Amino acid sequence: MARLSRNKLEQMTWPIAKIYTEIQTEILESIAEALANDQNALEDDVNAWYTMKLEQIGPIRQQGIKIIAKKSGLKTSKVSEILLNVGLAAIDSNESLLKRAMKAGAPLTEAPQPRDDPAIWRVLEAFERQSSSIFNMINTSMLNNCEQVYRDILTKATADVITGMKTPQQALRSTLGGWAERGIPTLTKSNGARMYAEEYATQVIRTMGNRVANDMQDARFDSWGVDLVEISSHEGARPNCAPYQGQIYSRSGNDPKYPALSDTSMGEPDGLFGINCGHFQYPYIPGVSTQRYRPVDEEKNEDAYENSQKQRNLERFIRKGKRELAVFEKLGDEVGMKRAQAKISRRQAQLREFIDETGRTRRRDREQVYA
Repeated sequence: MARLSRNKLEQMTWPIAKIYTEIQTEILESIAEALANDQNALEDDVNAWYTMKLEQIGPIRQQGIKIIAKKSGLKTSKVSEILLNVGLAAIDSNESLLKRAMKAGAPLTEAPQPRDDPAIWRVLEAFERQSSSIFNMINTSMLNNCEQVYRDILTKATADVITGMKTPQQALRSTLGGWAERGIPTLTKSNGARMYAEEYATQVIRTMGNRVANDMQDARFDSWGVDLVEISSHEGARPNCAPYQGQIYSRSGNDPKYPALSDTSMGEPDGLFGINCGHFQYPYIPGVSTQRYRPVDEEKNEDAYENSQKQRNLERFIRKGKRELAVFEKLGDEVGMKRAQAKISRRQAQLREFIDETGRTRRRDREQVYA
């Protein structure tokens, strides 16, 4: 069986990020639909319009509850399935090597089959509980913040019309379009920076998938008695991971030839197996294993990392444009729709040019806001 890779991990966890992309888009569409009604009142009496629309915040919240509930059922079963599949993909590729090494006389302890190993299921259960807690928090935060987004749109649109800075339609286009670009806030960091639903959900599921894979591998290494591990390598590794990829380490720190795994950046948020990391560890049995990974040239790695970040940003900008288009369609704003479509076309052209220049693979699924 092929080893689990960073790209494979991203493909396996993307469906969860996709669900939150859809939730975010549908909530903003529901806000746009509410604002599409009674636009004449905004022109006739802006204060009366503000009061009338503020009274509709209850239905906005109820619609948010329906959207999240509908999608969350899919998410709950999907998360468990993804975590199990990621974990098994990580450990199954090791089993034949370990069995072969044991037959060759390596000092290993025969372990039960992966699916019969209680340690594997303990890891999965722990992460299922953790994922349930985190995604419930994301859902609650999205629900509360959709109200704040709605209030912000009403307040800013009203102020713009009262001061004469914008026409009613311009005011709605500006405020609603801005939130469509950003999304629904989900988390505020200690430095005040906001993370939005799609971005945060992507980070959570990808990090959790990586941790499940490595924790299940650790559990199997304990069952087999494996000490030496090889760290995977790929172009585009983060600066705090790059020095350690393609190297062999001792889990115990007691091997005379290889350095301790604890001496790496493991345990740091942006280090090995940390937030958004795509590295994995594999058993290394002297005399049996062939070192499959090698350190990547530093300059080449930095270029690949920079290009991967550029591509993700371009894909994100296309999704933002499509979300903006969807919102303006619900608002019935022809001018906004034309501008959003032009924005999408420009961003798609930028991505095509980037792909042609770098030779990277285009991922059209990452450019969509709906499946």
